[in-house]
Amino acid sequence: MERVLFLSSLFALLLLVLTACPPVLRPEITVLSVLPGEVVAPGEEVELKWEIDDPTGEDWTVTIFFGDDKGNLEKIVDSKKTNSVEVLAEEIGETYYWQIIATGTNKRNTVSEVFSFSTWDPAKHPIIKLVQYASGPAATEIEAKLIDYETGDLID
Repeated sequence: MERVLFLSSLFALLLLVLTACPPVLRPEITVLSVLPGEVVAPGEEVELKWEIDDPTGEDWTVTIFFGDDKGNLEKIVDSKKTNSVEVLAEEIGETYYWQIIATGTNKRNTVSEVFSFSTWDPAKHPIIKLVQYASGPAATEIEAKLIDYETGDLID
């Protein structure tokens, strides 16, 4: 009898602990652009975009940090409900870092990893952008023109 009473008390205590500590729901962050490791043209505005999925409601906010020093990012958005921000990536061959902190309706935070992207460096790699695309049969010919980034001259 004592054993049954002990086991039922243990089961009741376990049930109480499990129901008193529901799982903590936090917002989920999905980066849409600029993707980690992407190379962009220097001197242009770059749009950082993301989606927030908050399982506790729609009153989420984000705080965004950005900079070229991974250990010392500057806060550029402070507790706003937004899905994008434009930043200026001016320097040639520079790596830029950014991070999102999403705060859910229930005031729980999700801190993203620190993402990075680089600006194009002509000494390291060419940059090729798709200018136009049309659906249809597979391409049989490709015409490419290389242009010097600094002078705008056509490279033969």
